[in-house]
Amino acid sequence: MAIRAAKARAKINYLVVDFRLQMIEMNIPLNAELEQLAQEQVEQGNYASVEALLTEALLYFLDSKKRQSFSQKVSDLFEQTQSLPHLQSISDDDISAEIEAYRSGK
Repeated sequence: MAIRAAKARAKINYLVVDFRLQMIEMNIPLNAELEQLAQEQVEQGNYASVEALLTEALLYFLDSKKRQSFSQKVSDLFEQTQSLPHLQSISDDDISAEIEAYRSGK
């Protein structure tokens, strides 16, 4: 009984993985300039196909959006940290002196 259940789970997992790997076809119109640029990249051997180029471009775009979002969160955190009342009394001269002390090993 346990062996059948394990086989059934393995089969279901395989089907789920198989489902996730299915390609979705769509037509994406490019203007003449982008089409020429994409074709040149393929002809130069940088990509196997225009589809491969567009896939990499989309993944790069999504990754850059994630990094941009992370960068904004860090920036917001810095702003919140700097607005804490006990940090507002630190002057630029204090910061410069602390940096210099760190650099000189003090």
